Amino acid sequence: MTLPFEKRPKGNQPGEYLRYYRRRNNLTTRQLAEQVGIVPATLLKYEQGLAPIPYDTAASGVNRVLTSSP
Repeated sequence: MTLPFEKRPKGNQPGEYLRYYRRRNNLTTRQLAEQVGIVPATLLKYEQGLAPIPYDTAASGVNRVLTSSP
């Protein structure tokens, strides 16, 4: 479900989509980081494209949290 005011990421960077889906699931950076088991500063680096998202973090943590239903 896309709300009319939502702006989808313009690029195709993984961090942009991470931020988009985190916000869409109404999670703060701290909440998502705690659920995934990483430090909030690291999550911010992923979202800003300053650090690559490791496969194990994306596959096991982030994907599970952002695709689960509330």
